[in-house]
Order: sequence, then structure tokens, then C-alpha cells
Amino acid sequence: MNILLVTFRYMVGDRKDLKDGVLALHHFTTEWIKAGHNVTVLPLYLHFNQGTMWERLTKKPRWFTSRYYYHELDGAKIHLVETRLIKQLPITHNRVFMGHLARKYSKKIKDKPDIILTHFPTILDGFADKLPFDCPKAGILHWTDPNQIRRWGMGMFRRMVKGYDALGFRSRAIQRDLHSIADPGLPEFMVYSGAPTFGPPPKERDERGPLKVIYVGSLIERKGSDLLLRACHALPESVPWTLKVVGKGLLMEKLEGYIKENGLQDKVTLTGPVTREEVLEHMADADMFVMLSSGETFGLVYLEAMSQKLITVGSKNEGIDGVIVDGENGFLLDSSDEKGLTALMERVYRMSPEERKRLREAAYKTASVMTEENMAKQYLEDAWAAAHGESRA
Repeated sequence: MNILLVTFRYMVGDRKDLKDGVLALHHFTTEWIKAGHNVTVLPLYLHFNQGTMWERLTKKPRWFTSRYYYHELDGAKIHLVETRLIKQLPITHNRVFMGHLARKYSKKIKDKPDIILTHFPTILDGFADKLPFDCPKAGILHWTDPNQIRRWGMGMFRRMVKGYDALGFRSRAIQRDLHSIADPGLPEFMVYSGAPTFGPPPKERDERGPLKVIYVGSLIERKGSDLLLRACHALPESVPWTLKVVGKGLLMEKLEGYIKENGLQDKVTLTGPVTREEVLEHMADADMFVMLSSGETFGLVYLEAMSQKLITVGSKNEGIDGVIVDGENGFLLDSSDEKGLTALMERVYRMSPEERKRLREAAYKTASVMTEENMAKQYLEDAWAAAHGESRA
């Protein structure tokens, strides 16, 4: 199959001057190529000029309308188009310009696509629907897309619905968010990220002793490492616990201060950054993984925790909601629910070994099928079926 992936950003090889692309998209294309598909990627990298007119016209790099850059990465043919947009211009002007770019640079694509998959369809409003290819088109929404529709109005929503045969969603929460605006009335499907192969299942845990909690991620406000520390500290004396925080970030000094101020040096360990292999070793020694983050598209670390048979806690209405089903293979809480987290950790500590084992096995079963290979295959199958009228959501 000839696949054309259109996106806002992508991995751009030696172009270190550009911001990183969405790594998950490269994982998808790599797996498709391994499966024998022909993949072309058309990233539209948008530079925005802001400030006064003089500043917009003279800001480095110099003013240009568009420029083209070709390279190949792991078998994917990548046609990078860079362009500048002036944020202050009306959206209709930018849409006309987007259509011009689509007609111009589609001539670079030699392999007629069998399907077009467009990520960030609202950011690329006016681009993908003007590509002159007669084939099914699916738009895949990220967190930014419902917000773009709220900003620019229902005209953008109607154009999106008209321009695609199906819509995909990077999480259930994004799907619910779009449906809170309006029902698109198109076949729908989910696009979940996969994780690398996990290896053999971990050994059975000794359910005796303190509740061993672990956090793995950046130490920044929106990921909730400080909330987790406070929630652990609020556990009653009858619940012995330890907390291991793996990662680095701006909150490190704040966490160190809280630990010292409250005399928690014997209970809390801050490891700093470690390798992925060391992360899995730390997880194998824990009972429970917690990350109550906000603004999380997915979070592969949840899958890694579930693959280690950890009782895993994520955030409601975030990317992992729908993969974690509350009470079945883990738990979901509001990202700011500190008291609820304390209560949940006490509940897990007091669970019977049989109940803990049930949750662990369900978590492992979920994670074991969500590999990069399986999720890329599922994405393509579901997109093809949905674009031909069969909803897979």
C-alpha cells in the first residue's frame, strides 16, 4: 500500500535548527515500512512571524513564503515544506495560501497514495483537502485540534468534516472533547501509540511489607510528582510506604526541600535520570506506579509500568484514559485530586493479595498487546476500514 502521511511536524534528520517532530509518528511509519508498505511523509513545518510589520519582515531567518527540503529516514521518503505564516492575517488568507502549497508541492510526490493520513488537521486547515489525489483521507486529531475549533469557530469544524472520509483520535479524551463541540458524523477510529517489546514478564511480587510507589517522568508541574509526594506523606501511620521518583526537571529542588523539611529521607528516593533498562529494574521492584499528569497525549511510561505488572494510576480525561479502565486494569483520578490519591493508595495497601494480582494481570494483558508493531498495524487497518465507511472507535 502507498501511504501518504501529512503532518505538522516530523523527524527532519540533520535539520537541527527545527524543533523535534512527533516521535510516535516516526514509529508508525517505521513499522509500516517493515510490513512492506511504501510510505511518503509530507510535513508542513510552520514558522510564525509576530510583532510589528517591520519585525515580521526582517526577523531571522529571512522572510520567505515557502521552501522545500527532501531527505529519507529509515526508508520513509520525506518531503519537508517550510513556510511562514503571519498570525495576524485572517484565517481565510492562510487557508488560501495552504491550498496553494498543497497544489505546488504535491507534484513532488511520485507514488500515488492509496490513503492519506493527516495529523493535526485543524493546524493544517486548507492543506490536505486540496491535495490532488483521488483516494480516501483520514484526519487524526491531537489535543490542539478541538482547541483550534473553539478558537476559529464552527466553520473550521465543518471544513474538517467535509474534507475527510473518517476521523481518528490519539486518545478517548480527545474524542470526547470533539464530541462536546459537535458530532462530526463520520466513521471514527483510535490511534494509540505502542511501546517497544517488553521482554519476559516480571517475577511475582511479595505482597507483604510497605507499599512501594514509583513515579517516572519529567519533574515538571503538569506531571504531578510534587502532588504524589504530598499524597504519600498524608498516608496514615498504619500504612507504611516508600516512594521512588525517577527523572529530572525544574521541580527537583522543590522536592528535595519538601523531603528535608518533613524528614522523609528514609522514605523517598530521588534517582535523577536513568537509562530505560534501569527504569524497568526500578519498576520491577515497586508495587504501584502513579503519574497524575495533565495535557498528556498518551504517555508510554504507563504501558511500561503495566508491562511490569504495576498497579497503575493515571489521569481521567487524559491520553491514557480508555487504555486504563478504572478498577479493571488500573485506576483513574482527576489530575489534581491529591486527597483522592491518598485514599486510593491506602485502599491498594489494604487490598487482598488476590485483588492485587487480578489488577496486575489485567494491566500486563493490556500492555502486552500494545507494542509498536501491533499498534501501527491496528492504526492502518482501522484507518482503512473507517475511511471506507466502517467505524472502529
